[in-house]
Amino acid sequence: MADAQDCAVNDASRWQNLSYQSVDSDADGHRASSSGQLCAGSALPSSHSASAVAASDVDCNDSDASLWRILPYVSRDADADGFSLAASGEVCSGDALPAGYGTTAPQATLADCDDSSATTWRVMMTYGDADGDGVGAGAGEVTCIGTNAPPARSLLGYDPVDDPSDPTAISVSNLELSAWQLTTP
Repeated sequence: MADAQDCAVNDASRWQNLSYQSVDSDADGHRASSSGQLCAGSALPSSHSASAVAASDVDCNDSDASLWRILPYVSRDADADGFSLAASGEVCSGDALPAGYGTTAPQATLADCDDSSATTWRVMMTYGDADGDGVGAGAGEVTCIGTNAPPARSLLGYDPVDDPSDPTAISVSNLELSAWQLTTP
């Protein structure tokens, strides 16, 4: 029936504007609040509803069918290294929290000390190791590390100056012996 109130004159399946209060754009069965009018036939399409959606049931991401509800979290692992830090909040989720969010807070001693780097996660005392022999010296420094100490640092902290295994150490007795051997007939 073509007349002045027909909203789609060239489409026999649509002829009237119907009001809607919520939509399900991603077809996941969860609706988002949105209102307006839509040119339709005898009823709104399945993606639109004349009913408003309850605030507690609103789809938090109506463009992704795998996400529809807000869930709380108490830990984060942003760098995906398997070590998390205590952080709480809420995130748009599906059946479960997305990767990198947890429901259990880590023990303070096991918390990730650098959640922006997957290669560092634990706090250890390290010592300066200028000669690179794996044994440091001097005062210890609290350092965020991964499996190993960073370059020029060591997890071991005793390196006496006269240690013969130290590649930069000079043994006075060896120098004296070499000089004696060169001058003795």
